[in-house]
Amino acid sequence: MENDFENDNVTEEAQTQNPVPQNGKHPFAKGVFAGVVLSVAAAAVMILVMVQTGRLTIDRGEEAQTVSSGEEQFLTKKKLVDSYIQNGFLFDYSQQDLEDMMFRGLAAGLEDPYAAYYSAEEYQSMQETAKGVYYGIGVLAQQDRETKEISIGQVYEGGPAEEAGVLKGDVLLGVAGVDITGMDLSDVVDKIKGESGTTVHLKFRRGEDEILELDVERRDVKTIDVKWEMLEDNIAYVQILKFDSIAKTQFQEALKELQAQGAEKIVFDVRDNPGGGLDVVVDILDRLLPEGLITYMENKQGQRIQEIKSDAEHFVDLPMAVLVNGSSASASEVFTGALKDYGMAEVVGTKTYGKGIVQTIFPLGDGSAIKMTTSRYFTPNGVCIHGTGIEPDVTVELDESLQGKEKISHEEDNQLQKALEILKEK
Repeated sequence: MENDFENDNVTEEAQTQNPVPQNGKHPFAKGVFAGVVLSVAAAAVMILVMVQTGRLTIDRGEEAQTVSSGEEQFLTKKKLVDSYIQNGFLFDYSQQDLEDMMFRGLAAGLEDPYAAYYSAEEYQSMQETAKGVYYGIGVLAQQDRETKEISIGQVYEGGPAEEAGVLKGDVLLGVAGVDITGMDLSDVVDKIKGESGTTVHLKFRRGEDEILELDVERRDVKTIDVKWEMLEDNIAYVQILKFDSIAKTQFQEALKELQAQGAEKIVFDVRDNPGGGLDVVVDILDRLLPEGLITYMENKQGQRIQEIKSDAEHFVDLPMAVLVNGSSASASEVFTGALKDYGMAEVVGTKTYGKGIVQTIFPLGDGSAIKMTTSRYFTPNGVCIHGTGIEPDVTVELDESLQGKEKISHEEDNQLQKALEILKEK
């Protein structure tokens, strides 16, 4: 199993980094969610045939069999439903679809916005993307938790989406001719991905009312999680876009190169970073912090179940600043909270998202997996930021004229300029 800090409403193109499954289009899915949780379990006693034109309902409730309680009852009901479907369902169906939707129903029944069931295909796809290579279009997508609207949060430089004219902020409306309104992000991602060299037809809304349709090529896309450069006065700038596994290697490369160039101070930018893996952010922090506590987790009973510490092997003793905003979430907050608690960095920007809980992915033995929230995490000083976020040391709102802008130069980025100003005084 693996721990995951990914934020539900902001997720990578194939991640799912996390979302609550939506009703599928297979008829069985209606049985799942009409019964709230356990697939068609709630419909096991009654077989309803609905004819929309005449609303004919056939109730075979009198034929229901008596079953025992608990697990045995559930298994008995499932066998009954399987029998009814096999012998009485009018249309073709996929047994695999039935099983997947049942487990999606279990995950949805937890009422955990971060819980999800991944089929074998979905789980493999998620793992491939976390490693940094996949057949996609080169965007970072995000989904609004309330409206389910999916928008483009990042367009990777040199990727097929950028070449096709996709812009940050574009709202996705359709994929391959299918209206994706209300669909879960991970399901939409599955529709976008495909064989390398093929194209996918996408429909977007740009701004208030401009509608555009683009054909985007699918290619091997190497994700870039970490960008870096040396600014004036030997101040290094390191932007961390996500904390996926590829970020470990890219961060090590960045740190090595910038130190070789004589970096004397560092600005870390985790604005709009939705999070990622626990092991990734811990590995990065271990290279920055002195020996000591990075974070710890508590379970539902309030028991401390895990402590994660940095060793004495690596330590960067340079003045630092961390740029954050309301979309800096989860692993980004672990990163920010640790540097803040150790007094190693000034936090600049606006209050972070406030996701202080951890999800664990449990493989199920057949290639599939289920993810659920399993613990709360705390900063080194014992603060759980869930629902509250991290307040910056210096609050700076991004200039209104820059909000929603596709690309912002360092010179006009007032939040970055404030961080540089603070570091120059150290």
